[in-house]
Amino acid sequence: MEPIIRTSSTPDGLFWLLLLGLGLGVAARYRDPNRWALFSTLAVNNKYLMVFNRGKLWRQPFFWMMNLAFWVNSTAFLWVHWTDLGLGRKTPELWWLFAGVGLGLASKIGAQKTTAELFSNKTVAQLIHGKLSYQNFGGLFLFLGAGIGAYFSWSNTLITWVFTLIYALILGVGWFTLIKAHQKYLQRRIFYFILYICAFEIAPWI
Repeated sequence: MEPIIRTSSTPDGLFWLLLLGLGLGVAARYRDPNRWALFSTLAVNNKYLMVFNRGKLWRQPFFWMMNLAFWVNSTAFLWVHWTDLGLGRKTPELWWLFAGVGLGLASKIGAQKTTAELFSNKTVAQLIHGKLSYQNFGGLFLFLGAGIGAYFSWSNTLITWVFTLIYALILGVGWFTLIKAHQKYLQRRIFYFILYICAFEIAPWI
């Protein structure tokens, strides 16, 4: 069955949001093509973290461009698939959702950065930076899911859960890779690691 392109139910704001997400990804690619080449294979190859997860982690333009792209892409995905995700019967206003997601991400990243600085520990900073890198990589698939869900009349429920599963798998691979790489460090501080998981990864969803 051929997909039918949607023309009436997709607002202009979503088009510009998706265009912004695409623009940020393209800009990051041309800003640092070597970093992008490794970043684009992050789910199957952790060489990106081995090469770039060091030094001044919070001052990398590529990292922040991809964080902005994740903000845009996750907002678009949530808006398009709001009802199919079971978040409510009525989809919120796009720009209110954009502001809310931005505030949530900024608060979370700010708190994580503060945590890394309080501990003054390179390993903590690398863990957080690595986790955010996998999150940003997963955002590329959220962009695809939002674009397909917005402009083609395939089953939105199927699209919703396929791309949600892909995103969850990427995060799972990321956590497995990071825990394995820092296993000895985390074993000695298992209580603080569990506290971090509860505070920053579980609590925001409750």
